[in-house]
Amino acid sequence: MNREFEADALNRNWVTDVTEFSLVDRNLYPPPVMDLFDRQIISYSIGTSPNLELTTTSLRKVPATL
Repeated sequence: MNREFEADALNRNWVTDVTEFSLVDRNLYPPPVMDLFDRQIISYSIGTSPNLELTTTSLRKVPATL
């Protein structure tokens, strides 16, 4: 993508990132999947470990109609 975080149509470019939220007794990680065209979050999941499985779970939750 050469750090060009824009898209000229829906569902052309999706991005994800894992963010850490520290709570009283644990950390939670929500990796959202965002469409770069309109900046909409199209899917997400929440887990207790920032790993590849968590991110792929977010991708599997993308609605089939997209």
